[in-house]
Amino acid sequence: MCRRLNRSTRSAAPFTVLLLVWLTLPSYLLGESSVTLHPLWSHAHGRFDKSAAEVVACLPQQGRVYVTNADEDCVDVLDLKTGELIARWDISKTGQPNSLAVCDAFLAVAVAAPRETNKGKLLFLDPASGNVLEQLEVGANPDMVCIAPDQKTVLVANEGQPNKDYDIDPPGSISLIHWRGADVKPELTMVGFESFNSQRDQLIAQGVRICGPSKKHADKRATVAEDLEPEYIAIAPDAKHAWITLQENNAIAMLDIGNRKISRIFTCGLKNHGAKGNAMDVSDCDGKNKKGCIKIETAPVWGLYQPDAIATMQVDGEIYLLTADEGDPRDYRGHSEVKKAGKTKLTKAISKQDQKRLSRLEVSVSEVDRARYPDRLLSFGGRSFSIRSADGTLVFDSGDRLEREVARRWPAHFNSSHDRNAEMDDRSHKRGPEPEGITVGKVDDRTLAFIALERASVIAIYDVTDPKQPFLLNMFSGRKAKKDSSGQSEQDDLGPETMAFIPASQSPTGKPLLLVAFEVSGTTRLFEVRGGGQLAAS
Repeated sequence: MCRRLNRSTRSAAPFTVLLLVWLTLPSYLLGESSVTLHPLWSHAHGRFDKSAAEVVACLPQQGRVYVTNADEDCVDVLDLKTGELIARWDISKTGQPNSLAVCDAFLAVAVAAPRETNKGKLLFLDPASGNVLEQLEVGANPDMVCIAPDQKTVLVANEGQPNKDYDIDPPGSISLIHWRGADVKPELTMVGFESFNSQRDQLIAQGVRICGPSKKHADKRATVAEDLEPEYIAIAPDAKHAWITLQENNAIAMLDIGNRKISRIFTCGLKNHGAKGNAMDVSDCDGKNKKGCIKIETAPVWGLYQPDAIATMQVDGEIYLLTADEGDPRDYRGHSEVKKAGKTKLTKAISKQDQKRLSRLEVSVSEVDRARYPDRLLSFGGRSFSIRSADGTLVFDSGDRLEREVARRWPAHFNSSHDRNAEMDDRSHKRGPEPEGITVGKVDDRTLAFIALERASVIAIYDVTDPKQPFLLNMFSGRKAKKDSSGQSEQDDLGPETMAFIPASQSPTGKPLLLVAFEVSGTTRLFEVRGGGQLAAS
């Protein structure tokens, strides 16, 4: 196996220098603080790679776990202590469940229409019986639902993504629902982006990617509202504002909940992979005999962050946004903005050596990107997680740490896919480990972020107590070393999609817990979050 991590080596330093270094090391490196994930139970919901477990939520006081099971068009209800199936609520007559969120009063389930470009539904179910309390029509392809801390406001991200031929492209939108109790009908407000249609050029100039085509407009361009695709939502602790990731657009929108309108849209900017600490593996065929190997190097490439999941936390009165920077290009039968760099003319500005090693990297060929950045190779996804201030200012990025740590700990699964026939390094030319999900929780007096790496099937744990100086505590892999004849072990947990943190005060074990839904393996697993001892690879 070819393995090159660009680690510098130095001769032994004088004792005094070593002492100074030791004194300045963070406590977790000295063995004073570490966190591990200890598996308690696992539940298999359905068939492999059929989205049998995608979104998970929990009512710890009632001891219930709720999971969307798209394989069976239902919501699975599990026992929090044992993982046993309590109930399976069939919603197939309404459609396929995309997301859910729960509070004491109701379980909110976002349901996509059989034809995803049509308007979807939001179901309010009794969390004890599964009986339908209310049903509302929302936007096209409702992709995520969340409930505000006050349990009176529900938000739905209606992605509005186009069909495969790209001749139908419904507008993205946010459904804002005020719920005042079972005896009062919910108040629905559809919050769209139409007011930004006239600001197309300004948004593009700021770095927001408005680049989809349209067959119904004279200029052959989608409007801003049609092009924006809301992905994920995080709500402020005071429930006054929310932030929505616009993944394909490399942007985040801010929602004024009280005024029921989008107040601003800001770009996530570009990541310079030529800078130290932002290296990446750019090819799946850079080893011997055109096989994959580990080569994490800086490169003349700029990454589009394109965040997926988002979470919020508050420190000293300031709100911070944490994002999993997965990346997601538009790649449809009727329109694609992605090509391998070697099949474009974009590499003319770089050296012959770089042209060769970057030839397989997937980059943007969008006309908007090419007009704004004519001399830059733009890859998809940041391969990291980021922390931003409420106005979008970047305050921290994990750089290449996630990719390097997977390479160090699990080289056989480095940048591999999450299916049965995954090959090491086969995703390097795409988006690497693909950080997909993120959630935040308090453990003792520390704030921890849990980052789900979808393709690597890894959970990374960061201490984010200081949002400007986070540090890695540990990582956990859902993959096992041993495989059966089919290449798949029943114990494998593949494709972590969403997570739910349960604080110690609400946990049946008295310890903080982490629920993870693994979409590809179709499993939900409960972990106990344990601290203390030496930092060690899981």
